Amino acid sequence: MKIIHEERLIDAGNFSLTTDWNTIYADIIEAIATIRWPTNGAVFSLNPIDKGNGVKPIKTACMDHLAKKGWLLEHSIDIATAKKPGPMDASYKTPNS
Repeated sequence: MKIIHEERLIDAGNFSLTTDWNTIYADIIEAIATIRWPTNGAVFSLNPIDKGNGVKPIKTACMDHLAKKGWLLEHSIDIATAKKPGPMDASYKTPNS
């Protein structure tokens, strides 16, 4: 898959200037680049029919790559909220956290 546009929605503080950010960013870009559809194909191609794009295999390829890089999959994060959110698809524990 090829990324044609990026837009940061939140960029508070100096985190995006850290090595942790660079690692996270590189892992995500690599994970996206590994996605192929159809599975084991040479490229990523959308099939313009309803339910014809294999969302589960697309997500699985991305998550498998992140897991190989040490990311936690389907992991709940303990944050200070009244209602505990469900597990995140993927999360990365930085060496500094």
